[in-house]
Amino acid sequence: MDTTDQPPLPTAFLIPNALVQKWAALSGDAVIEATFTANDLNHLFFAIDCSLNATKQLQASLIAYTNGNVADANRLSWDSSRLMIEGSNNLRQFMAAVMATAEVAS
Repeated sequence: MDTTDQPPLPTAFLIPNALVQKWAALSGDAVIEATFTANDLNHLFFAIDCSLNATKQLQASLIAYTNGNVADANRLSWDSSRLMIEGSNNLRQFMAAVMATAEVAS
């Protein structure tokens, strides 16, 4: 796929290892309490929204491709990839907030 006219895809957000270890130490049946900021909830919303839009772009890409419009199909496929990465990054940022603030309920 020729994406020379597209900017580079976003870099994946990685949840810090210390947060993953803290989270992994919790019992699977533990009831947790977590505090969220408005920005944390924005990450959750955009994780879902980007993922839905990525699916829509992929569908449009397949339609363009089956109609013989390879250039549009490539552009839409690239857009879908970008949206999936952005959605994944938002979900990981939300989960990092959960992991950072999670406490076992008393």
